[in-house]
Order: sequence, then structure tokens, then C-alpha cells
Amino acid sequence: MKRILAIVFVVSCVATLVQAGDVHYKFVETSSGTWEVSVEVTGSDTAGLATYDFWVRDTTGVEYVENTLFDEGDDEDDKGFDPSFLLAEYDGVDFWVDNAQDIDYLITGIGKDDVIQGPVDLDVPALLGTLSTPAGLDEDDFEVNFTALLNASGDGFLSDTNVNITYAATPIPEPLTLSLLGIGGAVIAIKRKRR
Repeated sequence: MKRILAIVFVVSCVATLVQAGDVHYKFVETSSGTWEVSVEVTGSDTAGLATYDFWVRDTTGVEYVENTLFDEGDDEDDKGFDPSFLLAEYDGVDFWVDNAQDIDYLITGIGKDDVIQGPVDLDVPALLGTLSTPAGLDEDDFEVNFTALLNASGDGFLSDTNVNITYAATPIPEPLTLSLLGIGGAVIAIKRKRR
């Protein structure tokens, strides 16, 4: 009997770990002051992203444009992250971005699977939107506070979630640095050609 209880305990612990959803955010600087914000969702007991929420701390001059995450049909066919619910505003000196899907009109798979539904066309990781910021920010300027995931059937929220947040900032070299690299490459090519 003790052996059966021990096996049940181990199986339930493993099941809990398998059910936990992981969320990986990426903030990638594509040009000076322009950041793509994307998310990837993993875990067997989740059907994708339900809510996202992040901050740009202590920075002025920030703007956010959400990617197409909403399929607008007639009132009964609207699905996804409704742009009318999007908060992208200042709270004191911090810029706050937040949006959520309506539980009755979900698009499943965002961040977990490739999604094509009406105008929503997302890969993995899913591009949530683009931030415009002053130059010189890095991953320390971004903070993710809250994320909710859909349960496996996509009809509610995952109650036992293990959300991990990761950041990837890719600084873009200045034009002078790129020019010097180009000139150096050209000099090397000319020297090789003369030999």
C-alpha cells in the first residue's frame, strides 16, 4: 500500500510539473529605440497566452503599437486581444502596457502554435507589438509583472501556472561601428585579391 501511495505521489508531482506553463518574453531592439516584444508559451497544459502585462521603467517618450491580435467580425465573432481594452499609458514615470482576451471569445495558441485566424497571423514566438523608446535602453528597463495562460482546452485560465520571464535585448551597433566594419572587410578583401 505504501508503495502505491508513493507511486501516486510521484506521478502527481510529475503531472504538476508537466502542466505548468512557461512564458518567455523577448524584447529585441531592431533599430535604435525600436523594440519588438514577442512571447513564446510552452507547457502541455496550456492553450496559449490569455493576458500580457509589462512595464518600461522610469523612461519618458515611450509609445506602444500592438500587433494584430484581434479578429474583428460582427459582435458575436470578435476574438482575441481587443484593441479597445489595450492599456498603453503612463503610470507616474513608468510606461505600462496591458491587454487580455475576453474569456468568451478566445483565440487559442497565441505564443504556443502558429495562428492564422482572419487578420491574426502569428508565428512562435508571437509578436505582441512594437515599442518606441529613447535610445540607450537595455533589458533592465523592462519588467513583466503579470501573465495569464489559457488552460489546455482553451475555455478558461490555467490555475497552476509556473510563469518564467526571460529577456533578450539585442543592441544595434551605431552606424559608425557598422561603417568601420564594412571598411575593414573591404580592406581585407582588397589585400587578399592583390596576393
